[in-house]
Amino acid sequence: MIGSAVVRHLSKLNIQVTAFDAPGTPDLVPGSRIPVEQVDLLDSRMIEALEVAQPQAVVHAAAHPGGKSLREPVEDVRVNALGSMQIFDWCARAGSHIVYLSSSIVYGEQFEDRIPETSALMPGTIYGVAKVACEQWLGVLGRGSGLSWTILRLFSTYGPGHRPSLEQGIVNIMLTQLLKGDRVVVKGSLMRRRDLIYVEDVATAIVQTLIRPTARGQIINIGSGFAVTIGEMINLLCDALKRPRSVIEIIEEAGTTGDPASNIADIAKMRKILDFEPEFGPEAGLQALVAARMASMDQTNI
Repeated sequence: MIGSAVVRHLSKLNIQVTAFDAPGTPDLVPGSRIPVEQVDLLDSRMIEALEVAQPQAVVHAAAHPGGKSLREPVEDVRVNALGSMQIFDWCARAGSHIVYLSSSIVYGEQFEDRIPETSALMPGTIYGVAKVACEQWLGVLGRGSGLSWTILRLFSTYGPGHRPSLEQGIVNIMLTQLLKGDRVVVKGSLMRRRDLIYVEDVATAIVQTLIRPTARGQIINIGSGFAVTIGEMINLLCDALKRPRSVIEIIEEAGTTGDPASNIADIAKMRKILDFEPEFGPEAGLQALVAARMASMDQTNI
């Protein structure tokens, strides 16, 4: 989802792009004519392809989904740690700048209303621990090998590119259930607060990161700055779907390990360094997502 949006944004700027994704993905980036080379992150062909392309910068967006990390811990570490290190090592040797997409999950449970980049890192998930490790490895490679890097800590990103899923992306999980029926299972309290940022805003922030030299060597939160509870999110999705909230049965189950009660970004650094302000608030972003998902479903049913 994020990678496709970044490719589209860069293509509009006439920047040459090479795209990679896991085997089984579409051959072209939706909304562009950019071909996608299908290769596993740890396959030796990944490095061979980078050697051929010789990119000046790499946006590393690949990851094993955080929602699966407790069930598939070995795969999570294989992809998110070892796979990432393979990319980092190539960038260090080739002199290529890397933009690493980390996650707000590295903060864990915080007590600040807005979380700044200086907050202590207290990840409560295997996915989050792997992200912290990657961030620290970049620092080591920067000092030891001269690797040029930028770390973006993305908050809850959502958008049309997400395939329907009950495991990846809090917005995607809720919308997938709402489109299946009138019963929604929520793992954790409806009062949990999230910072939702639309994928097009994330893509714009990543492009700004690539073109602004002041972003190099920086760790930057990427969020909207809005606090939305899970209950409010479901209400907004119902509004976008034009369905009465009263007909939806919501079942609250026990929360998942490491899932924080509140996860809201302090975006002052993003505004200053990237000169960027998100365009989409929660209501507009969720309406755009629902419209795109419904259009996609209509095309599938043709």
